[in-house]
Amino acid sequence: MEYFIREAQVEDAAAFADLNRREMGYDFPVEKTEAQLKKLLSDERNKILAAVSGEEILGYVQLSDY
Repeated sequence: MEYFIREAQVEDAAAFADLNRREMGYDFPVEKTEAQLKKLLSDERNKILAAVSGEEILGYVQLSDY
């Protein structure tokens, strides 16, 4: 499987919420996921990267500067 890494986008919220639900058991609403993603993406102390294959998001990682 080929994939690439890119910076996350607000439009990824639904895919992130789905991944969180399926893989980690977190049933967090898409709307709240989107709001949190917007907040994190606007804070330069955070970076969120997504692994993507075609149009599918395979996973993501959040990096934070403490």
